[in-house]
Amino acid sequence: MIYLSISNSWAALPAAFGGGISTLYILLKVERLLGVSTIAYDAASNISESADKATTSSEIEHIIESYNLGYPLPDEVEVIWEEDGDSESIIQNKKEIISLDDSNHQNKNASRAVLQFAHKNIVYHVRIFLHRKIDYGLDAFVSEDILTNSAVETIHVDKNKATGKIFEELVNELDMDMTGSMNQIHQELDSVRDAGFFGPVLLREYSKLSEEGWPSEELDAETRGFLRFLDDLSNRSPGEEGKLAYPGKYINVGVGIISGEHPKEYYKELALQSFAQYDTTYILAEGDKISKAKAIHNELVGRPGVADHNVIEYDFRSNSRFDEGYCAQYEVPVGHVTHTN
Repeated sequence: MIYLSISNSWAALPAAFGGGISTLYILLKVERLLGVSTIAYDAASNISESADKATTSSEIEHIIESYNLGYPLPDEVEVIWEEDGDSESIIQNKKEIISLDDSNHQNKNASRAVLQFAHKNIVYHVRIFLHRKIDYGLDAFVSEDILTNSAVETIHVDKNKATGKIFEELVNELDMDMTGSMNQIHQELDSVRDAGFFGPVLLREYSKLSEEGWPSEELDAETRGFLRFLDDLSNRSPGEEGKLAYPGKYINVGVGIISGEHPKEYYKELALQSFAQYDTTYILAEGDKISKAKAIHNELVGRPGVADHNVIEYDFRSNSRFDEGYCAQYEVPVGHVTHTN
């Protein structure tokens, strides 16, 4: 691709280009040295600018498409440029179309793109039900997570600088009393993401809140309390005892984490107890524990009453101590499944 060659070495360009790129380079240098503007220079500048934008678009698209959250996201992303247009995002046929203001501030463009993507794809339909700090916290955290955990090689987008501009993009929308507490929200989301609970558990529970009708202070408090519960669960040491359920009115969840300490029957018994008490049960495992979790799942779904279930396998972040994760979700009305049926 021509614009990649521009960024690397003039001498390496094939003769097939007939010196066109070298001419472009000379024109740019002459204009800078003499302060002149020519028709040829304007044309060369337009070619260079178009190439830069094509590279930037491709980089942003690949950064976002490579993001694995353990939560359903659009299959494809396309970045388009609109002169004098507002940044916005729409979804068409499972493709995310991100429209950016036509400017050359590529790190700012990258930060705006990931913020748009996060806002429109991370439980967008239930944002009014969430605690306000979590609403903004999700945008900031997921946007940063996309950029900092991407292995995509970039030329025009500096992922570190683009990450630094995320807060600049959000700060005008935040009240002064919110900015200080955003760090706490961010730390909790980070812990939950590291433990593998972010997409499969937190976002899935939040995504069901639209069934609850209308926002309320009680619901708002539960969304904040559930994040704290998962943060506490995420930070426990192996074998450390603590709550494995969140018995809320709107979020009513039991969680089972498979380890190597107990046999399969032990976890199956815990799952049945959870079915008897909570609306939703999650069974999670990582690495070599996944095969045990799958065996437990196969036995549970064979029971009458366990009809509504979902399984997802996902990758952990590149800096995690885990590689692969597994989550089985069961929506079983309380009392529909017992030890005898």
